Amino acid sequence: MEGTFPLPEAQRDRFMTQISLGYPSEDAETAMLRARTGSDPVRSITPVADVAEVLRAQRAVSDVHISEAAARYLVALITATRTHAALSLGASPRATLHLAHMSRARALLQGRSFVTADDIARLAPAVLTHRLLPRGYFDSELDATHAVAAVVAEIVANTRTE
Repeated sequence: MEGTFPLPEAQRDRFMTQISLGYPSEDAETAMLRARTGSDPVRSITPVADVAEVLRAQRAVSDVHISEAAARYLVALITATRTHAALSLGASPRATLHLAHMSRARALLQGRSFVTADDIARLAPAVLTHRLLPRGYFDSELDATHAVAAVVAEIVANTRTE
């Protein structure tokens, strides 16, 4: 939008993921509009966890095991972004840590105490795409994002697990 500027790479790298929810359906947007009539719906929100529960969940995520094979697969994905001919900027060490953390969280949510290659592969697009810069000129940020997403998909498809 006019008046806004894209974040520099170093600042984008600080965000763990980039997720687009898209627009709500017409019915959902109408319901959202109607819910704002008369009162602020935020005031009716009830907490689902307290601080202690959130801290326990964070500790539980950090206890999820990443095997040597899974760690090597994760690093191989990251390394491939740094050497891919279509990218001028690959993933940083921070991206490695964020992908590992997200993979641990996914494993825990799936009821496992260990990370699988599938956890890593499924989360790679959300964790990596916004951090990478494609080579060449693109007509829009959206075109560049699509190009990077295609490279990430290619890397995930072509990187072998042990």
